[in-house]
Amino acid sequence: MLNLTLGTAALTCQASSSFDYPAPQCILNQCPNIHMESGVNGFTGGYVYNDVPQLSCSLGYHVIQTSTLR
Repeated sequence: MLNLTLGTAALTCQASSSFDYPAPQCILNQCPNIHMESGVNGFTGGYVYNDVPQLSCSLGYHVIQTSTLR
């Protein structure tokens, strides 16, 4: 999801041949990287809005909480 961070989504061209507001800028909503303990597979970071990483454990480890992060 892109988040409008500056300006407005509706611009009006003025008689002076310029717009009434600065051009809008959008940024991607991105989750920060998270530190995972050893034995966790599948979480590489770089996830954005509404991504659902699926985690698994290395051989010899087992899941003690949900394997899905939201």
